[in-house]
Amino acid sequence: MRFQDCGIVLRIIPFEEEKYIITVLTKQNGVYQGMTDQSLQVWTHINGHWSSRTQTLGYWTWEEISCPQHGEYQMLLTLQTLSGLLCHVLPLRHPYPAIYETLSLYKDTAQFADLLFLILEEIGYGMAGALPSDPKAKEKLALDLFKRHCGWRK
Repeated sequence: MRFQDCGIVLRIIPFEEEKYIITVLTKQNGVYQGMTDQSLQVWTHINGHWSSRTQTLGYWTWEEISCPQHGEYQMLLTLQTLSGLLCHVLPLRHPYPAIYETLSLYKDTAQFADLLFLILEEIGYGMAGALPSDPKAKEKLALDLFKRHCGWRK
């Protein structure tokens, strides 16, 4: 199986010398994992080619479209948190075009709670009309729902 798609790198795991296993949220194909021998950063936007002989771990070759500019510490922490959450809750090979489009435009930490609710809505939580108007209460509710979904404890 092969495809070409643009995507956002969610996770990088070092594997052997100068090889990495990367997890990428693609625009049309969903989350795919694969090996690569090119170094990159989390949250890099890529145009990639994924290929595999089976439906398991494939191989990525890619070209960088844009790389995150981490000038703000809070933004860096937010991106790392989002990457971890997405790797944990999104199933492999299921497209989420609304999540991809929103993530590709994500530039402000004030959007964090809205983004969490979009992700929850996309993975099956019915949240329409049940959201608090207070931004802090909204963010707390989103984080509590994620903790419950992921089985995290205090």
